Amino acid sequence: MEKRGLSFLQIAAFVIPVVMILVGFLFTNMHWPYGQPLLMVGSNALLVFQSIWFSMQKKKTSTDYLKLFFTVTWCLGMFFLLQHWPYGFLIRTISIISFFALVMMYVFGDHLEPKKEKGGSVLFSLLQIASAMLILAGIFFKIMHWPYGTYLLIIGFVSLFVCFVFDWISEEKE
Repeated sequence: MEKRGLSFLQIAAFVIPVVMILVGFLFTNMHWPYGQPLLMVGSNALLVFQSIWFSMQKKKTSTDYLKLFFTVTWCLGMFFLLQHWPYGFLIRTISIISFFALVMMYVFGDHLEPKKEKGGSVLFSLLQIASAMLILAGIFFKIMHWPYGTYLLIIGFVSLFVCFVFDWISEEKE
């Protein structure tokens, strides 16, 4: 019986850059020196380690590709923001949306498989994930005081309600 787990080196290669990023955020928010270099070094280390980990994977899933996309957009957005270049905030917003998608894939990952015994479909599961992502994006827009946050929340909650009603009806028929 072969035990498959993460080695100490693999865990350290992920934890150390994340801690550097968190400490960099703390230093930047407190206006202490060396916050931006900590953010850049942590982000770049995370990008390097994630790229190495991705290239070593034999069987790549959509989650692996999304993790790599999130890491690349996060680091690119961080670089653009710290250099005060245009479109840095847009790149970071794309990375945040991809992070929400990644979280939804982890939360609803088992729902992506077709439910043969319940009559569900992959499209129905993707609609549920899209509804949850609309709700999260609406919350993000409301926090940032951007326009259309209310509309995103309304569309997200209504579509999620419709999903739950159809799911409830399909369970009642069986």
